[in-house]
Amino acid sequence: MRDCILILEPISTGENYVFDAANRGFQPVVIFPKLEGTGDNTEIYEKIRAEAAAHFPKETIYLTDTGDYPALLAKIRRYPMVCVVIGSELGAELGDKIASDLGLPGNPPESSVLHRDKDRMQERLRERNLPHIRGKLITSVEEAEAFLREEQLENAVVKPKNGAGSVGVHLCHGREEILDIVKMGLSGEDMFGNESDSLLLQELLVGTEYIVNTISRDGEHYISDIWRYDKIPVGNGRDGNAYNYARLVTHPNAREYELCLYALKVVDALDITYGPTHGEYMLTANGPVLIEAGARPMGAGLSKSYMEQYLGHHITDRVLDAYLDADLFKQQMQLPYQPLTEAMIKVMIMGKDTDFDNIPLLSILRNLDSVVTSDLHSVLPMNKLVRTVDLETACAMIYMCHEDSRVLEWDYRILHNLEMQMPDMMFNNTEPVEKPFNKEKMEKSFHGISNTDETLIFCADSTGLENAVTMDTVFQITNDYDRIFLWLNGIACNVEEKLSAVSALLKHLKEGGTVIIPESSSEEFPYGRMGIIAVLEANHIIVRVPNGNTGDYIMGEKKKSTITNHSPAPATTNTQYAN
Repeated sequence: MRDCILILEPISTGENYVFDAANRGFQPVVIFPKLEGTGDNTEIYEKIRAEAAAHFPKETIYLTDTGDYPALLAKIRRYPMVCVVIGSELGAELGDKIASDLGLPGNPPESSVLHRDKDRMQERLRERNLPHIRGKLITSVEEAEAFLREEQLENAVVKPKNGAGSVGVHLCHGREEILDIVKMGLSGEDMFGNESDSLLLQELLVGTEYIVNTISRDGEHYISDIWRYDKIPVGNGRDGNAYNYARLVTHPNAREYELCLYALKVVDALDITYGPTHGEYMLTANGPVLIEAGARPMGAGLSKSYMEQYLGHHITDRVLDAYLDADLFKQQMQLPYQPLTEAMIKVMIMGKDTDFDNIPLLSILRNLDSVVTSDLHSVLPMNKLVRTVDLETACAMIYMCHEDSRVLEWDYRILHNLEMQMPDMMFNNTEPVEKPFNKEKMEKSFHGISNTDETLIFCADSTGLENAVTMDTVFQITNDYDRIFLWLNGIACNVEEKLSAVSALLKHLKEGGTVIIPESSSEEFPYGRMGIIAVLEANHIIVRVPNGNTGDYIMGEKKKSTITNHSPAPATTNTQYAN
C-alpha cells in the first residue's frame, strides 16, 4: 500500500488536504470525528461533511469514529501513515492525540486545550507575559456580576468558550444588557445542541481586527498571509456580529509589522510546533492582542486556485511541505512576504429573514472585474435566508482578486451598497405587477434622440421600431452601438431576468458610448433610480452628474475601467471582535 496521509475533519479550506495528498502520490485517509449533541447544527455539520466528501478523489479511504478511541487507533495502525493534518477546528484535539500515539510529528496533546478553549489560551498568554484579554469563564449570573465589578467593566463580550464563525458571540453595552445575555446563554444550548453550562465573559476591545496565518515545523514558524477584516455589529452587537469582509494585507505598515512579531510569539506560547495556525487579533491603540487562535487552516472555503492567484501558493500544500520536507520548509521560511495581487473575501449580509425564488445578485457578480468566484451553495436549495448575525448565517461568500486595489474597492462598494440599501437586488421573491407597455409614452420620451444605426432601443414591444430589441431577442444581438436607449416599463419578468437582459445589452455598448434611460422608465425597476444606477455601475457605466442639459434622463458613459470618482472601502476601526 502507498504511504498515507491522515486528514481529520477536511471541510472548508481543509478540503484541499485530500487533493494535495492524492496529487503528491499519497493515499488520503479521512476521519470525520464523532459529533456530540443532537442540535440543528449537528445536522448542518453532517451535511457539510457529506458535501465535501462527495467530490473527494475516489481512492479516498474513510475511517468511522464511533467514539471508541482504542478501536479507531487500531484501524489507523493498519495504514502506513507519514503525517496527520487537521482540516478544521473539530479535528484538532483528536488529531494531536493520534499523531502522538503514532509517533508522528504534531502538536503536544497536552496543549490541545490551548487551541480550542478561549479562556485557557488567554490564561496562557497571561502566564507568558504577553498582551491578553481580561476574561472569566462563568457558570452563573452571580459570577458574571462579580467579575464585572472586580474588573470595573461596563461593556463586555459574551461568547462560548469553544466555537467558530462568531456563532453565539454578543457584544454587550451596559451591565444590564450583559447580564440579560448571560441569563439567555446559560439557559440555552451550545452549537451542537448540548446544554450550555458556562460562558466566557471578556472585556470589549476597540481597534482593527486582523487575521495572521502561520505555518510551523518543529517549533519554527513563518507567516503565510495577513488579512485585515471588518464586521458589522447586529443590533449594536447584542444580536450578533456579522462579517463584512476580509482584505489581504499586501504591504504591512509599521503597526502591522508589530502585529506580526506578536503573532509569532503567540504561536510559541500556545505550544504550536507543527502545521498551520489561524490567529485572529485586535490591533488596539496599545498594540496587538490575541482574540483567538486555532491549530488549523483559515476557513472561508478558500480554494487552491483562488489562493494561488493572490499568494502564488496555497496554504494546505505548504503545510504538507512543512511536515514532509525540512529543507523545503527552510527555503519557504526565508522567502519574503510578497502577495501577487490584491484580494478580498466579501461576506454578503442580509438584514432580515427572506424568501426568494430568483437571485439578481448573480447578474451583478458576472460583471464585476475583481470577482473570481462566489459561494451560494448553502442557500440555493433552501430558497430561504435568515437574518445575518454571524458567519454561519451569511447569505453568500464572494471571492475577489485584482492587481489594482481601486478595482477591488469599486466592486466592494457596489456589493456593500446592495446589501445595505437594496437587498431585493440580491435575492428576490416578488413577481412585479407590470403596467401595460405604453408605446406612445416611450416614443415621446425617445423624441429628439436621433434613431440612427448606432442607436439601440430596448423596450417591451419593438413593433415598427428600427434597431429595437425585446426580452425575446436581447440575447441575439451581435453588433455594438454608440448609444443604447432603455425603456424598462411594461417588461413582464422577474428581477433576475431583467438585470440579466440589461447586462447583456450593455456589453454591446461601445467604449465611450452612452446609455440613456428616461426617469419615467425607472418607475417599475427595483428601487427606482437608485437601482438603475447600481446596475449601470456594475456594468462599467459611469453615471453623469445631472445638469440642465440632461433633462429627465439618467445618462452614463462606458469606460475602460470601473475606476473613477469613488470612495475606498471604509476604515476598519471597530468595537467588536470575532469568536
